[in-house]
Amino acid sequence: EDIDTLAKSITSLLNDESKARTLGEHGARLVKEKFSFRHYLFDLLEIAEQPLKRVSAIVPNYNYARHLEQRLQSIFKQRYPLYEVIILDDASTDDSIPVIERLMATTNIDCRLVVNQDNSGSVFKQWKKGIELAHGELIWICEADDFAQPEFLEKSISKFRDPKVVLSYTQSMQVDEEGDLLSENYLDYTNDISPAKWQKDYICDGLEELSSALAIKNAIPNVSAVVFRKTSIEASLDRSQALLEKLKIAGDWLIYADMLQHGRIAFISESLNAHRRHETSVTINTANNCRHMAEILFMQRRIAKTASVGQQTRQKAKNFEQHAFHYLGLSKLGVEDPGQHLEVKDWLSRLTG
Repeated sequence: EDIDTLAKSITSLLNDESKARTLGEHGARLVKEKFSFRHYLFDLLEIAEQPLKRVSAIVPNYNYARHLEQRLQSIFKQRYPLYEVIILDDASTDDSIPVIERLMATTNIDCRLVVNQDNSGSVFKQWKKGIELAHGELIWICEADDFAQPEFLEKSISKFRDPKVVLSYTQSMQVDEEGDLLSENYLDYTNDISPAKWQKDYICDGLEELSSALAIKNAIPNVSAVVFRKTSIEASLDRSQALLEKLKIAGDWLIYADMLQHGRIAFISESLNAHRRHETSVTINTANNCRHMAEILFMQRRIAKTASVGQQTRQKAKNFEQHAFHYLGLSKLGVEDPGQHLEVKDWLSRLTG
């Protein structure tokens, strides 16, 4: 309420165009990032005791310009209103940035694009960055080459009415590079665990899920099908940071397993997510295959130490172990026990050391 000081401040800005412009740009960024009209509407609904869950969609991208139209449109067209979309580009060398900027201009959802100048070398660093930037209470990590059905979020977040649920996921369909359907679901992948379990919706204790399913294999095939409670995945990323730097294949499996020691899991049997499967070939006895095998053994053993794993589950884990060993072409060297394969043992020691 000091008129003289106010007048001096205004005069100072009138005489210093550079300072005025800098303050104006800073203020505009502040309004855009923290005081959007959309966020204001979420606040009003909360005051009116009709709150909506605040969901932050995080899109880590690297050189997927060709799939971004389908990916982002499937996010923008969700029936449940998103709180925000955070797009993280990890120094793409294709046309990703202009494609993203064009698509962002087509939606009234608050979108933020963060571009790395140098590639991070880790999708989990991108996860962590996106979650740190997010203001939502729920996190949806949307891989840039996948896409979702319009009702994906609406049905996924309904499971968070249970305050103990830390993650909720749906069944996924499998599509090829062009988006053509390969399979309606992942039941063939999970049938060796249980032919019945994933035929219907369920909510169960996390330790139960570990001891019956994730102790065998990563039974959640695609992170795009998952919605996380923010506080839970933040804590898990912090606890798992050192190990995530060592894992190349099983990082998502590690995060799920860690989270489920501290809460419940929900599953929706409808295929509301589409997982794009890119053609790959398995080269016999490559370092990558040995590393892949070692990470499977590492996660099976790690979960067996934290959850009560019965004999039947141990046998299923062993069966999957053998299947992976043969699939990766490592059994052709005359070694039958994956744990005794010299290169696999070497990779395993690096993980456990």
